[in-house]
Amino acid sequence: MYLLETFLETSKVRLYVNSSKVAVGTENVVIDKPTVQIIASNPLYINVPPRVYPTREVKTVTKYDYALPEYQSRIVDTVREVASEYGFELEVIDVAQLDFMDGDLPKAVRALGDFPVLATKSQTQLALDMSREDIEQLLSREVETKVSKSEPE
Repeated sequence: MYLLETFLETSKVRLYVNSSKVAVGTENVVIDKPTVQIIASNPLYINVPPRVYPTREVKTVTKYDYALPEYQSRIVDTVREVASEYGFELEVIDVAQLDFMDGDLPKAVRALGDFPVLATKSQTQLALDMSREDIEQLLSREVETKVSKSEPE
């Protein structure tokens, strides 16, 4: 039993989600720009230092944030609840915020294309239409797989 408890304490499941960028407001940004006026066109003023006038430019910048679609948010909550019941630690990874060139996203997940995707050590499952019962079955199979591999023969 100790082995099972140790496994459950350290096991992780990953849920890959795909958020979308949503405008959440605007912000005025003040840019200080010094304007320099050189009065050297007249030979009489050659030794006069240039005049510096502080000027400000205000730009309106749109602020964005990442937001999950409602169905993905619901699945995240369900998986989080079921994973904690089975002793798994849930790691939620937003693929919209990953750099695809770095290879952070596993090929098996990238190939699916639809999100969310629930991944455990032994299997990857498309979680798009997963119910609570499907998630429970997947995680219970994961526990059984790990326990059977760790038991001495």
